[in-house]
Amino acid sequence: MKRVRVGIIGAGWMAGTYHLPILAEIKEAEITAISEIDIKKLHQMAGKYKIKNIFTDHKKMLKEAELDAVYVTTRPDAIKKIVIDCFNAKKAVFLEKPPGINLKECREMLRSAEKNKCLSMVGFNRRYSPIILKAREILENNGGVNHILGEFHKNLLSKGEYYGISVLISDIIHVLDIISWVGGKSKKVMSFSNKISADWKNSFNALIKFENGITGNLSSNFISGARYERFELHGKEIMVEIMPPDYLKIYKGEKAELIKAEDLTGTKEQRINYGFFAENKTFIECVLKKKEPAHTLKAALLTMELIKKIAQN
Repeated sequence: MKRVRVGIIGAGWMAGTYHLPILAEIKEAEITAISEIDIKKLHQMAGKYKIKNIFTDHKKMLKEAELDAVYVTTRPDAIKKIVIDCFNAKKAVFLEKPPGINLKECREMLRSAEKNKCLSMVGFNRRYSPIILKAREILENNGGVNHILGEFHKNLLSKGEYYGISVLISDIIHVLDIISWVGGKSKKVMSFSNKISADWKNSFNALIKFENGITGNLSSNFISGARYERFELHGKEIMVEIMPPDYLKIYKGEKAELIKAEDLTGTKEQRINYGFFAENKTFIECVLKKKEPAHTLKAALLTMELIKKIAQN
């Protein structure tokens, strides 16, 4: 059986919590090498997953290790240069969100992927969440979506922005990616952002009109009381409320039908129900088949363009 030889760049929380353990379970994947500048993390992950080829320099790994694909799971502000190095080394790349810290970086990575004829995939796990996929299927079978709402709230008042990057890019992007995935290319955006009890923007609200006629709403407050994520998909005489990764509710008239994620997957595991396992499986299969994934850097441009419009309004 042919296997995809995978290299990992960045042995932080995302790699250790999701990607490495999942890749270790996928029989078509072989974790061949790992690069990490933190020596302790490097040896910890290499030992745990029996990775023989270890590096502190990703360029050396790309040169010396025999690889078919690379996972880049580093800080957002470091990701662009590393990803382009991987494309220049002719490797397929899975990169964690965000795809750069701005639209310009996303475009630069895309140009490099196209120039080097390399596969790319961005880690927006919600696109593979069973309840979100089920909600889209339900709306498609009932005439389609005419309105999508996304909410994402957290409390980062004492912590501030991740890596000094706007939470719109580092975190709210997850919700905006689903909104743009459903809506397509944005035509007009009206937005309002605010600094509440802090010197950084922590509140974002937007009304979006898409070229296909769908309307979108964003509501996000990052000094709120708790972590809260929710979507609404509206169609003609139907609404589906989604509370990822746990359940959805279908509303038709006065009836409400509850579908739990575990009803679809047979498990309560977050890595399954939030889409992490499926996105990894999809990437490995695409590399094997030399088939472009649905969510490439080119697809991610729609989300990054929407973010830019919201930030500038």
